[in-house]
Amino acid sequence: MSVNFAKGHMYVAGLTSVDSFVMNGNRVGYLDGTTALALAGGGLPDSGNTSQVGAVDDHTLLVTLKTDPIPGTVDVITLTNGAIHGDANPVSAPAGTLAPFGFSVYPDGTAVITLAHSGHNALFRDGGFTSLATGAGHAGNCWATRGGDGQQHLR
Repeated sequence: MSVNFAKGHMYVAGLTSVDSFVMNGNRVGYLDGTTALALAGGGLPDSGNTSQVGAVDDHTLLVTLKTDPIPGTVDVITLTNGAIHGDANPVSAPAGTLAPFGFSVYPDGTAVITLAHSGHNALFRDGGFTSLATGAGHAGNCWATRGGDGQQHLR
């Protein structure tokens, strides 16, 4: 399970679905959206495959799903006024990579996604992967965070 707070909402990605809840100050309000998670090759993710959920901008939510030994999936989900709206659009991770896992988002809506089990990092923008970097080391990074200096930090 993964939880994210953004856009006046709490987003919860579970085993096979992702939900949005309205936030009232620091209190969780009512459920105002839900959709099933989907794999790029079809079907639902297995237990333990949901990695991270996060809002990219006012209109887009991402959920990363690891599915070793196949590349994995990033579900792109539409937001309307912060609420989940419609079905997930599953996007396959690049060929030759494994386990889209953690990500952080820059103000321009670009997400830097770690592909943890294959030691890659990738840029995800406008609903798709735009570039791939190798050489993340022997043990691939799992998490990506942005520091207050705007720099990308991989862990």
